[in-house]
Amino acid sequence: MANHHNTIFSLDRKDFVLVKPAKPTASCILSLSSIDNNPNLQLLSHTVYVYRSNVDSSNDNNHDFTSSCCRQADPASVIREALSKALVYYYPLAGKLKKNSAGKLQINCTGDGVPFLVATSNCNLSSLHYLDGVDAEVTKQFVYDIPSEGDSGYHPLVFQVTKFSCGGFTIGMGLSHSVCDGFGAAQFFRALAELACGKSEPTVKPVWERERLVGTPTEEPFQLHVDRTSLATSPYLPTTDLLHECFYVSGDSINRLKISLMKECGSEILNESFTTIEAVSAYVWRSRLRALKLNTDGEILFWLIVGIRKLLNPPLPDGYYGNAFTEANVELMGGEFNEVPLSKCMFLPPSNVGPSMKDGVRVFVSLPRAATDKFKEEMCALKIGDKKDVVLVKPSKPTSLGVLSLSSIDNGPGLALLCQTVYVYRSNVDSFYDNNHDFASSIRGKADPACVISEALSKALVYYYPLAGKLKKNSDGKLQINCTADGVPFLVATANCKLSSLHYLDGVDVEVAKQFVFDFPSEGDSAQFFRALAELASGKSEPSVKPVWERERLVATPTEEPLHHPVDQSSLATSPYMPTTDILHECFYVSTDSIKRLKLSLIEECGSGNLNEGFTTIEVLGAYVWRSRFRALKLNSDGKTLFSLTMGIRNLLNPPLPIGYYGNAISSVFVVLTGGELNQVPLSKVAKLIKDSKKVASNPDYILHSLRVWERLGQQNINYEASGASMVLTDWRQLGLLEEIDFGWNDPINIIPLPMNMFGYVDFCLFLPSCNVDPSMKGGVRIFVSFPRAAMAKFKEEINTLKLGDNGERI
Repeated sequence: MANHHNTIFSLDRKDFVLVKPAKPTASCILSLSSIDNNPNLQLLSHTVYVYRSNVDSSNDNNHDFTSSCCRQADPASVIREALSKALVYYYPLAGKLKKNSAGKLQINCTGDGVPFLVATSNCNLSSLHYLDGVDAEVTKQFVYDIPSEGDSGYHPLVFQVTKFSCGGFTIGMGLSHSVCDGFGAAQFFRALAELACGKSEPTVKPVWERERLVGTPTEEPFQLHVDRTSLATSPYLPTTDLLHECFYVSGDSINRLKISLMKECGSEILNESFTTIEAVSAYVWRSRLRALKLNTDGEILFWLIVGIRKLLNPPLPDGYYGNAFTEANVELMGGEFNEVPLSKCMFLPPSNVGPSMKDGVRVFVSLPRAATDKFKEEMCALKIGDKKDVVLVKPSKPTSLGVLSLSSIDNGPGLALLCQTVYVYRSNVDSFYDNNHDFASSIRGKADPACVISEALSKALVYYYPLAGKLKKNSDGKLQINCTADGVPFLVATANCKLSSLHYLDGVDVEVAKQFVFDFPSEGDSAQFFRALAELASGKSEPSVKPVWERERLVATPTEEPLHHPVDQSSLATSPYMPTTDILHECFYVSTDSIKRLKLSLIEECGSGNLNEGFTTIEVLGAYVWRSRFRALKLNSDGKTLFSLTMGIRNLLNPPLPIGYYGNAISSVFVVLTGGELNQVPLSKVAKLIKDSKKVASNPDYILHSLRVWERLGQQNINYEASGASMVLTDWRQLGLLEEIDFGWNDPINIIPLPMNMFGYVDFCLFLPSCNVDPSMKGGVRIFVSFPRAAMAKFKEEINTLKLGDNGERI
């Protein structure tokens, strides 16, 4: 860090004390994982957290009464007390790290305590610019680096609290990298903050389980990724004259970099955009090459640390605070890297490190002094800046902690995915004179919707607290929710255009729609949760419908009978367009008049004596789409096709599920026809088969059998691949997705689902209510489908035929 601040200051350090756990803890020896034992991790990782004086932030609207009362409290005393409480949960950190006779690291949980030092400074934090950009030698004064105690080991955690004359303070934490990675350190520090703020226990309980990441040593000869003799060299290395500096790169600069690289690639080369980690790391990698003057005929190596917490099966528990990462690498020749377009070097290892940052980043580097100026020159091209990041919205009140099991249906194959939807709201300026818009809502017209929704989400999570936790699989592969109250990832973005210019996302391209979503978990009745969110945003003290878990109601004993697929896989029809990754996603409108005409034509086709009751929309439109798909995909006539309809069973059980139940509560009905039958028999017969299958599926015995099958399927690792011969239909029209969801800006005018990789995209079909952008479409149906590009035109032709009257005129 460059020394931009020449303030002279001094520190007065007291003798350190050992902070012990507030309660008795286990006395034992704990082993560490294979990753923890990496020799490169056997060091203390020092971090300094900087806190402004409360006097500086007393006007902060987010500063609650409790904090204001504590304004005169001694931060060192508060943190020391919180540390003592935290060590009850993180008791290994109060012990000693040492190596056993085999050279493996262990923690001796002695409860000795954590070295804790208090220092005072004679200057204001603002005079040091809150340590932003200060020299590394200055920063070192705010951390305590305790020496090893020889054979008795060393402390894995040390603290230094430094108080400044302005009332601000810093927390210097030294934490053994052999015990915690970055995620684990952040988890511990959050727990410390929660206890300091008065919580009785941390939101996320620590989990040791290092045995999960202990591997058997490979017997293969160890090989480096690059022969050391072929590595590029720098005239500036080796040296001990190093500079450490932090460079800011703004979100706008990153976006410009991404756009330039996309243009450089050409749209035909890249099917998806670059992430921040990919774009900035490639740029920094090349900038280091140039700054270090590495020889062009030598090899250079790029390493990316990738978190594996959620990549394991089952995933590591949320409270796991050990090292959990792997390494990905890219090798290039120095000359090749320096001369080829940067976009070519962008095809780096997949970014599995979580959501990419949409805003700015800070790039921390250490370089020989002689190379620093050139690196600065390279970074200046990106313009310096800073922006916000994703936040976690937590429940507004303490909630139950624990692990909840899910139902047999929840554990079914194909449901372990994120269901992404976009709700579109018109500006209150556009709808101010709406008769249904009350006075409170009109005042809220000037409110920030992000703040209103964030606050409502925090309140809703008190009732829907499982959604603030994490989904994971237990040891037998069953899904569970760990109710940790970690919070829901919440991202705020701004667009430089009007919603009306995008026609309120009606008919917008899927790639455009993807820009407006952030991951949301699919937990069954998401409409119920969203309505509750809207009610709380509108000022209600509690949701009208209280959530009910009761997943045990839908847990069945797995069937012991051999599983029979409704149709033999070998007899399924095939399409010349499948398999493919070139898939288009599109939404088609079918008007009320078109549906009525279709119903009437099928009833006439049946004859009055063959049908005692009319057809429903799902029956006639399901039959029509099924046949249209067959024709569009050019399935062979002698192969079999399958129609599957997802049906709700909430009210079919005895007793019915409670109104607030928000888990998956579905059963499936099946109809099997050969391609020739589907294409040639009267469509009314196909609709009649769907109607009859629905009646069978309403039988209690059928539902019980379905549950037992769900349970059995959940025990098997089934990988579904789309063939085009199956059509799995889900109907969202009755969920009330466009009704009674008023956050103060009236009900949404549109809802857009994003493609879900359910049943391989192509085999999945979704019926949606018509949007409110065009009032003339009220009562109609939107059909969301995914097709190979080569088949989409024919499907459009089939749907357009449905929109034509008997004389060829459009209805």
